[in-house]
Amino acid sequence: MTEIETAIADGPVGGTEMIVSTQPITSFGNTAEALECVVSGLSFDLVPIAHNDPACEIEHGFGVDVATLPFRSGLTIEPSPHIGSAARTLPIIRAGAAIAARLSRLGNPAAVVWRPLASAMDPGYFRDTIAAWLDGGAFPALGLTAFGKAPDGGLHSSGLAFFTGQEVRIAPDLAARGPEALKIGARVIDRLVEADPFDGESVLALETGERVRLSVSQNRRFVIVSAEA
Repeated sequence: MTEIETAIADGPVGGTEMIVSTQPITSFGNTAEALECVVSGLSFDLVPIAHNDPACEIEHGFGVDVATLPFRSGLTIEPSPHIGSAARTLPIIRAGAAIAARLSRLGNPAAVVWRPLASAMDPGYFRDTIAAWLDGGAFPALGLTAFGKAPDGGLHSSGLAFFTGQEVRIAPDLAARGPEALKIGARVIDRLVEADPFDGESVLALETGERVRLSVSQNRRFVIVSAEA
């Protein structure tokens, strides 16, 4: 059994049995041997990538310095073709994340990359947040999504649309709270990510007891978060 197979089969993250086998796969017209991992009946291909692959391009860093992160060869986890059409569904993303968490203990990886956002996460940070999510905790919003400054002084999310088709905008008065605003944003994303696209208005209670108002933008592309009046 290879080191990769051992890491997947014996890893503690995810609490689910994973079966690994070697399969011939076709990528970019070339057929090669790769590992296939089956998790709860969902199969994934573990495919090597080169250091100059577009998958190595990074825009957001969590626990890593993007400016100094070297481009390295690595391993990408891809849903097998027969489940590819459902690649954005949470069951498949959870299964793929569990595989990545186990593999992140192998050797000394520079980072774990979430390609839809082009984010790079410290392997330990990734394992901890994914393990908590798989155990019923909050969605790992700071890693699988990110927040940036908006021109009006607010914050806007990136990456949530991959899951829901919408992004979050946090009003400037809430954004001025700094790190607390990111916690609010993460709580909102945890609420939205497992639901249908948001439409209308609602009030969300935070752990602090504070309540924020959620409303949808006119074009339905954004969920606006503001302080409750």
